[in-house]
Amino acid sequence: MVQGEPVDVRKLARQIKMILTLRCDEASRLMSDSFDRPLNWDEWLALHGHWIPCRVCRTFKKQMQAVVETTRRRSDRNDSSEVCLSPDAKARIRAAIRHCRESS
Repeated sequence: MVQGEPVDVRKLARQIKMILTLRCDEASRLMSDSFDRPLNWDEWLALHGHWIPCRVCRTFKKQMQAVVETTRRRSDRNDSSEVCLSPDAKARIRAAIRHCRESS
């Protein structure tokens, strides 16, 4: 927020509500999103604030980090026997996963 810039009170209220009331299912979605894009300040704050009291989500975070690190290590190997996906195929898979999350 820039000094002198008008404040959108409704948007600010939504951001504060998300920070204070983030549920585990929303936290898991944000964790997943954080591997694909940088989180907004309110998303980041809500997620980190949620991890403080929630042991289950802290454990899930560690598990997701392990999966991502393992996947990255495998992709760094340049083994010609591994199947490589095109950027288009990766985008379709991401879209399908997001669609499934939104549907449930």
